[in-house]
Amino acid sequence: MRRVAVVVVLLCAIAGCGRRKPVISAPPAPGPRANESVRPDIPPTPRREVAILFNNAPRYTQVVAQLRKLLPLETYHVTLADVEAANSRRILRALRGRPRLFVVAIGLPAARIARDELSAPILFAQVFNYQELLVRGRAIRGVTAMPPLNLQLRTGRRSTRTFGGWGSL
Repeated sequence: MRRVAVVVVLLCAIAGCGRRKPVISAPPAPGPRANESVRPDIPPTPRREVAILFNNAPRYTQVVAQLRKLLPLETYHVTLADVEAANSRRILRALRGRPRLFVVAIGLPAARIARDELSAPILFAQVFNYQELLVRGRAIRGVTAMPPLNLQLRTGRRSTRTFGGWGSL
């Protein structure tokens, strides 16, 4: 029994279970006041201006809603413009003067209007016959849901082995 008590006392001493003096923490350092910034030498990062142009078709509004969720308000100032709405001309006029503007056009009508009326870089989506939009010297790019042709052919080759020929595709 005596041996067990000695072992328990040694384990408590090693583990730090003995009585300790209470630790009195120092008061916290005063933080910046409400009118002072934390780092005055670094200016706040300006928010990027993004205009999302679309027409009010259900397939386009779903894309706009998803895109809107992906752009955080702290980083981006987003302007939505339905190109078929009555106030679209007023919104487009206001967008022309913004220096750091980036335009996302959803659908062919919105992409045409963005190309013709705004000088900002344009990213278009949901446009299948996009060749007319490409203008030499302009920053116009597109994204598509269609995979590249070589990926389609690779997948097709694998599928033909499984299903028995190109006619099954």
